[in-house]
Amino acid sequence: LWAFWAMQKALESGRLKYGVLTGVFAALQLMSCVYYGLFLGVLLGVVGGLQWLFVSRDLRLPSLRALAVGALVVLACAAIYSRPYRSASARVGARSPGEVREWSAGPRSYRAVSESNLLYASFPKGWDENSLFPGFVPPLLAIVGLISVRPRRTALIYLAGLALAVDMSFGLNGIIYPWLYKYGGVFSGLRAPARASIFFLLFLGALAARGATAVLGRDRLRARPYAAIALVGVVLLEYWVAPLHLVPYPNQAPPLEEFLRQRPPGPIAHFPMPRGLPGPDPHYLYSSTFHWKPIVNGYSGYYPPSYLRRLKAVEG
Repeated sequence: LWAFWAMQKALESGRLKYGVLTGVFAALQLMSCVYYGLFLGVLLGVVGGLQWLFVSRDLRLPSLRALAVGALVVLACAAIYSRPYRSASARVGARSPGEVREWSAGPRSYRAVSESNLLYASFPKGWDENSLFPGFVPPLLAIVGLISVRPRRTALIYLAGLALAVDMSFGLNGIIYPWLYKYGGVFSGLRAPARASIFFLLFLGALAARGATAVLGRDRLRARPYAAIALVGVVLLEYWVAPLHLVPYPNQAPPLEEFLRQRPPGPIAHFPMPRGLPGPDPHYLYSSTFHWKPIVNGYSGYYPPSYLRRLKAVEG
């Protein structure tokens, strides 16, 4: 959000500080989550590039210069921050097409809700990161914003960004992502393209805000706060998830971990080992934070071939 705000200010003013801020915010996003950082970079480039085409002539060069400096900030950060990822990628290689497709969204994903969605219990249910139904109110507000609020050019460009985010979330089932997977370098190491859907929600929120402004602007001044509260209440009702299923985890060391903490240094193997990954390995990994000794088990986006061989040997 802040990266798009800074980009807009850079395009509108041509001031260098907003270009730098665009780069800083994008770099912070990259360090917070590599997935979102990479998707953000693509979307900033497309949405910002389209808007730049319509910038007034006197601002074209200053805004381009400002955003170029921001891009250098991101690239410098990425060059340092990505070293361990590039090293790991050289060892484990790219994600298989089958794995990427498994973690890609599809048209059905945008009609699916969480298992415990309260209002739309009869809707199709999604799993993990494929419950992407945005509700009815935000899209309706977005349509109102596109139709009734001027100027429309920026809104239409954000609509293009929304469409691109949806297509990227489709992964290898989409149009753009197969190209990114094949030629985009680091994109071939991403397992879950469906996570690009977060930017679909971002663009949808921006367009819905325009629509909300149009709707609330028609109310009398005294009625606007109540109308705004009612609007937010309806949206919250659409997204209401109850009960929220949580898994209890200890905050203090259980007896076993306390016993292991007092043992001499050495590797630890937890049993039973998983028959299907990840099995109990995430629990073992969390429990290791109470004693900080190396463990044979583990959980990650990649499984070393040596660990897979070990599991097979133990199972045999």
